[in-house]
Amino acid sequence: MPSNFPYTSSDYFSEDLRPLGLDISMQTYTETEQPHYRDEVEFLLIRKGNGQIDINNTLMKISEGDLIQLMPYHVHHFVLNELQQLNIIRVRCSIGLLLMTSTNRKMYLNAVKRLDKQLPIIHLTEKDQKKLETFCNEIISERKVSHNADPEPLNIALIAILSYVIEKNKNQKESIQLNIGWQCLQYVQVHHQESDLDQLKVAQALRIQKNRVDQLIKGLTGNGFHKILNQVRIRNATALLQFDELSINQIAQICGYQTQSNFYKQFKLVHDVYPSVYRETLLGKASENISLDAWSIVMVILQNCTKPFSLTDLVEATHFSKKSIELLLQRNLKTTFKQLRDEFRVQIAHSLLKSLDLSVGKVAYHVGFSDINTFTRNFKKVYGVTPSKMLHA
Repeated sequence: MPSNFPYTSSDYFSEDLRPLGLDISMQTYTETEQPHYRDEVEFLLIRKGNGQIDINNTLMKISEGDLIQLMPYHVHHFVLNELQQLNIIRVRCSIGLLLMTSTNRKMYLNAVKRLDKQLPIIHLTEKDQKKLETFCNEIISERKVSHNADPEPLNIALIAILSYVIEKNKNQKESIQLNIGWQCLQYVQVHHQESDLDQLKVAQALRIQKNRVDQLIKGLTGNGFHKILNQVRIRNATALLQFDELSINQIAQICGYQTQSNFYKQFKLVHDVYPSVYRETLLGKASENISLDAWSIVMVILQNCTKPFSLTDLVEATHFSKKSIELLLQRNLKTTFKQLRDEFRVQIAHSLLKSLDLSVGKVAYHVGFSDINTFTRNFKKVYGVTPSKMLHA
């Protein structure tokens, strides 16, 4: 596809996923897709086959073992010839869930910028691919057992693992040269918090003519600069509404709106309700209105759960008192530090037992348990069977 093709009608999709919601499926592609982009973040794991993916008019080869991270500013589609086929696992989540696995209140803006600088495609080792496939299959199976309900702790763990794998391998492939249209869309995403962002600022930053900005963005998305900027701002504002400590006025300012009234107006155009109503109704479940402090604690536990990690260690890492930590976890997640740490350990162990040829004892030690009996007791509490019985089932 030529890099300067005329305006296209790229499709724009939104799953309207809940803050902790996640969509996961196995799919097979046998022909070229229509270009499209989404409100959500997508992770595509190529299980089998090969072909190409076009991202913002840049064509790249893909094959078995590739993991692709697609952000909302990636207009993309698979490009396949008549002999090619792709079998993939597709994981789709809201910006909010991705932010919760990588950030806290102080790190929000930096996290957005850091995510946007990552390469979109990495290649996994056979071992990492197998582990990810196993974990994804576990979530798919859990949904069937729980009648398609979201297993929220597993969702959080999966996105954290995917983000970690991508971060670990981000320098693995050679950097690609981003075309100017890609740079325009990415610039809007990274700088949407600036209230005075306009075509002129983008043009000056990228050293192009002002009228080229709208042409390039419309050529990729079918929409002009102002509509795309508003999509980005509302998307990120929606993700932040789940954090109770942030007032609606603060969210409007963070996302680049100069007045609260304009934010209300633009939000209603997208969601058909005002942000205050959205927060009260669509995010009404207590489990979803979780404080930023609680999420920062949860992510520190997840990142360190396979190590010898105590409540005292958590205090040193977060600077919260023991009492505050337990209160935040109980109030927001109805759990304790020890329960949450051990649940994360067991979930990781379950994935390792299914994907690797390791003994129960080795897995127990690997995920942080000091003895096999404690591991077995916690495993049975979560999965209903002992790890040994699961292996021989």
